[in-house]
Formats: sequence, C-alpha cells, structure tokens
Amino acid sequence: PGWAGITRQSVACMHLLLAVAASALQGARVEVATAAQLRSIGLMRTVVFRPELTSSRQRQLQSRAFVDAMKRKTSVLVALVGERVMGSADLLVEDVGAWGTASYVVNVCVRDEARRQGLGRRLVQSAEQRGVDEGAEAMVLHVDVDNAAARRLYEAMGYVELDAQSSLGAHFTGDDFVGGADGASPPSAPQLLMAKPLVAGAALSLPASPPPSSPLPAPPPPAPPSPSL
Repeated sequence: PGWAGITRQSVACMHLLLAVAASALQGARVEVATAAQLRSIGLMRTVVFRPELTSSRQRQLQSRAFVDAMKRKTSVLVALVGERVMGSADLLVEDVGAWGTASYVVNVCVRDEARRQGLGRRLVQSAEQRGVDEGAEAMVLHVDVDNAAARRLYEAMGYVELDAQSSLGAHFTGDDFVGGADGASPPSAPQLLMAKPLVAGAALSLPASPPPSSPLPAPPPPAPPSPSL
C-alpha cells in the first residue's frame, strides 16, 4: 500500500489501542491498598508528581518519602488494572473538636495514560465512602485555584468553596494539609479549600471557635479591719 494507506492503517490501529485501553480502565478496581502495594504506589506517584527527578537514586528516595507519608494516613486507596497501579488517593480522618469528625482526601493521582477516563472521580468517591464508614460528616480537599478541570470535577461532585476562617476550614489550613506536605512538589499556584457534606445536616460554615479568654484576675483580699482605739 502507499503512504496514505499506511497512515490510515496506523491511525486505525491507534484508535483500536486507545479503545482497548479505555475498556480496561472501565474495569479498573478501586480498593484499600495493602502494605505490600505501597512501594508500587510510591513509585507511580514519583513519576506523576516529580517528573523532574531524573536519577534512579533521586526517584528511590522520593518514593520512600511517599511511602513513609502514606503510612501516616487513615487509608490509602489504589486503582488497579490487573495488578498494575493506575492511580491512588490518601484519606485522613480527623477529629475537628466541637465541629465533629471530617475526612480529608489528598494526593489524588492518576497515570497520564489513564486520565480523562473517570478514574480520579472513582478514587474520590471511594474516599468519600471510606470517610462515611469511619464516621466522617464531611470531606475536605485542596485544589489549585488555576486547575479549572479539577475544580469543575469537584463542583460536579457537590464540593463547594470552604471558608478558611470557619471552624472546619481553619482545621485544614496550614502546612500539614496544603499540597507539598507529603514530599510532593510545593503547590505552584494558590490552593482553594473545598468541602462536601457526607451526611445530611452537616454545616460546613460554622464560625471558628474563639480562642479561650484569659481568666479574670482574682479579686484582691479584703483589707484587714482597722484597730480599735
């Protein structure tokens, strides 16, 4: 065949391969990761979150940092096609004092070839259900302000912007929760805090509790009686 025929055949083969890949991703299973899977998840996150690392030594150290961070989470969710790790997300369940219990999802990560196939949505949905199972009343997350695609996804899933000064928002604001705390690259854009109620009646915007006031000074002791003349 001529070049035109070869080109048409190549395009048809490419479309077929993409269709097969998409079909496989539809059958991906999302489950709670085992300890034995953390290393593979750490390697995948290193490729996705830290592509600037070029040496095997750098990647190994970064992968170990991710694994150490995952061990501190309530749960790690993994998306698998066969036994290959295609995506993951971390879940942290926190006691937010008088507000109640809330969950926080972070490090939602999908391989480049698995994006735009609904895998990120499934990971977040699985994290929500896991949060409910752990007694959480809301899910909280951070997203880059300029990541329009991610923001549209979360808004479609029912997430709304959360006031960082509210009782719930204040708990999840700071270095422990903003992107980059787990060894990933620090966020290159401002982060937006978003939340979604997981149970009916969960109030996301309760004002933060005021700091405890200092106790009033004790009154001075009564003056001694005057001596009799």
